Amino acid sequence: MDKSLYNKVMNVIKSYHGLSKDCLTLCKTTFPSISPDALSSIISNEYQKRMKYNYIKTSDTINGYYNLYQDRLNHCDPPGIIVQLSRESGICPCLVAKLILQKFYGEDSSTPDSVGKLSSIVQTYMRDTNLIPDPRLAYETYLCTIYDDLYSPLVEIMKAQVLHKLQFPV
Repeated sequence: MDKSLYNKVMNVIKSYHGLSKDCLTLCKTTFPSISPDALSSIISNEYQKRMKYNYIKTSDTINGYYNLYQDRLNHCDPPGIIVQLSRESGICPCLVAKLILQKFYGEDSSTPDSVGKLSSIVQTYMRDTNLIPDPRLAYETYLCTIYDDLYSPLVEIMKAQVLHKLQFPV
């Protein structure tokens, strides 16, 4: 791929505000001559850079996402609230779900020991959403793990599988 085409792709990605999966769809239609794998790789790298700058775990941020989630629940919004919040904010769905889970289950996490336990609990819930006691939050988190193509536990499993195949070819 020549540099001018790459720069055009980067301009589309940088100007797009939404989720990486939706950006990939746009790029596939805008640049049909570029392989989907190449586009996916470029988008993945750019979105991961974006997350490093935009994903901030302050108490204000956590409270903000949690309050937005609760407001939409109270307004009886259909399932997909967290995915929609992540689309609006440009943060990957699983990262937003983690923040909401931290707030939902971490009201009493004031000691460093309880923060570590909370982080472990959130990771467990992200890997297996069936363990989340609140059914609506469980479903919302499940949707995030399905929709997120960068930070989902499913993506991590696929990466590990590919790495395993590369390390131990048949």
